[in-house]
Amino acid sequence: MTNTEIIQNIVNATLLLGMLFTVYKSFRGPQEKTEKQDAVFAEQLKQLRLEFTNLKDNHIHSLDVKLDGAISSINAQAIETAKLSTIINERIPMK
Repeated sequence: MTNTEIIQNIVNATLLLGMLFTVYKSFRGPQEKTEKQDAVFAEQLKQLRLEFTNLKDNHIHSLDVKLDGAISSINAQAIETAKLSTIINERIPMK
């Protein structure tokens, strides 16, 4: 083997390794990008679920508070209605 053949073999091996690396990167690059996008999407979905659960819990709590206020108001009105009914029955004689 002469020096030119050795150099040619080294060049060919380097070119072959370069092509293999290029093919590997052309397949691996988009896959890495997709994996990153999937991870970001999963994190955003997790955060959205957490916010939705928090919103749901807060909304249910505020509805409970409003419902308690409405029930107490209805009870107060029922007491006042009973008082007024008693007063009317005492003042107006039965026929």
